[in-house]
Amino acid sequence: MRDVKEGLDAVLAQSQFDLGRFEQRPEGRTLVYRGSKDESVPPDVLKDLAASRCWDDEEAARARHAKLVVPEVAFDEWSSSVEKWLEDYVNRETDSIGHAFPMESGKHSYARFEAQGAMSECYVSSVDDFARVLVRGAAIMGSARLVGMLSGWLAGEGVGYRTAAVLNGLYLTDKLAPLPGIRIEPLPRSTDGDFGSLPVLGGRSIKDYLGRSVLSLESIARPAFFRPEKEGYGSKVHAEFTSGVGLDTVCRALALESDTPVDVAFEWNDYADMSRYLSPGSRSTRSRRRGGIEPLGVGSSLSTDYATGVSKVVIDNGSVCHQSSRRMKSAFRAMEKQ
Repeated sequence: MRDVKEGLDAVLAQSQFDLGRFEQRPEGRTLVYRGSKDESVPPDVLKDLAASRCWDDEEAARARHAKLVVPEVAFDEWSSSVEKWLEDYVNRETDSIGHAFPMESGKHSYARFEAQGAMSECYVSSVDDFARVLVRGAAIMGSARLVGMLSGWLAGEGVGYRTAAVLNGLYLTDKLAPLPGIRIEPLPRSTDGDFGSLPVLGGRSIKDYLGRSVLSLESIARPAFFRPEKEGYGSKVHAEFTSGVGLDTVCRALALESDTPVDVAFEWNDYADMSRYLSPGSRSTRSRRRGGIEPLGVGSSLSTDYATGVSKVVIDNGSVCHQSSRRMKSAFRAMEKQ
């Protein structure tokens, strides 16, 4: 893989990245690219700008959406190298490649539900667009790390991600890890907390998620790459939960232990930093609404400090569930025997 890394480093050395500008349009705030030199930055600056984890950092968003600016000869050489490297997965008739992870280059996608509710996703990109996104990804995460990640997938490793869900009816004080591959954790109770990769659905704000709980299931999809056919590529990728336990099963166990209804408000596939490098914007894909966000429990309240703009929620103590991972594990065992 040394030749691939050397080729990637060579094209990076000649690259700039157009950050664009956010402008208000009828459809909302949109990034507009005018090719202005004062809006272009080299790879090292792009990396620093993209590093922010703040959920509403516009500078980081501009960096992750930046357009590659590179001499045509240098890019053509790099794109040809990518096509040769991934030739087993390239449809030469359509000059496209299939992959099981989200990329901004994806022009077509397909999703389907499998056992326990795991959702597999297939994407198809043109080779040129795929190659462009790789250059930006390498600028942010480093060429060695990017090539290592892709090499692992080519060697047969699955694409790891998490299936995550915001829950209704469950308020926790501590994280739970009842089984390997299952994690349940409370969200911050103030808007200045770290919400990580939580997507904010249309019509909602981060305030609507304060104090709620997020359920995460480690998931894996295989194969990472496939050759896209003109039709029928949707069945090329298969996904599963590493624990063998689905979202609804976990919710039933939580409801059993907390003696209160617990259900999924909405769920999403979260590719975390991988998506931040390769498919910018939200670090998740395909948010799927379930029952929707329900109001906070009786006795809970929301307040805002208008001097700081920070909102906080107070959860009524009677609504807080004090569970342990050990008790949750016992609940799963009890359900298995039923």
